[in-house]
Amino acid sequence: MYAIRARGVEKSFKKFFFFCGKKALNGVNLRVKKGEIHGIIGENGSGKSTLTRILSKSLYKDKGEVFLFGNPIERAERGQVLRVGLFSLVSLELSALENLKFLLNASGEAFRVTEEISTLFDAFKIKGCFRNVSLKKLSSGKKQAVNLICAISLKREIVLLDEPFLYLDVRSIEVCIKEIKKAQKKGITFIIVSHNLEILSRICDSFSILHLGKDISSGSLREINQMNHFPKDTPLEESYMMVLQRAKK
Repeated sequence: MYAIRARGVEKSFKKFFFFCGKKALNGVNLRVKKGEIHGIIGENGSGKSTLTRILSKSLYKDKGEVFLFGNPIERAERGQVLRVGLFSLVSLELSALENLKFLLNASGEAFRVTEEISTLFDAFKIKGCFRNVSLKKLSSGKKQAVNLICAISLKREIVLLDEPFLYLDVRSIEVCIKEIKKAQKKGITFIIVSHNLEILSRICDSFSILHLGKDISSGSLREINQMNHFPKDTPLEESYMMVLQRAKK
């Protein structure tokens, strides 16, 4: 079963004062199975963030079709998809626990510090007093960790992560990977936008490569290599660069 299926998605932004209008998406197709971790990669301006905004219903598409679990996105349940950008879930004026309480209460869930939540804070090395001070006093890495803890704790069916590894140290990245994998085993579907191809190659089941608003290659790494006639053991970074070079010719 597909968690997300998109066909021919287009999105243009009109010219506004000094901002030149542009076509951000130009017929994008996407298929992500339920419980899959899917990586979206591409250069800056390729349409990655625009696509995730459409999938989370924070932006309307101009053309095309998007289905969530077989239902048109226009009829998708509220709160079914969670999009997480840099510090996007949190208020820097609140503490880690206050942020989590606010988000859970806003979702209609009772807040209590469960063993699972305590374990998450411990894993990201956010100890005792650091859970009760405003986030603006914490490092960027700790802010991003709290952002991810909130995302995991909200338990949405589809989670869209935009640059989740930014500001995280090596240890926190490993914790992040472990927690995403753990959530995947519970049936949660992830779409991850990142420029860190080494991490994506470790964690993702499939990929979409975007260029100038189009999906120019997609599937598992093996499938991408096969359809582009690359050696089957070509690593993701090399496959990506070669696909991109062909598209630019």
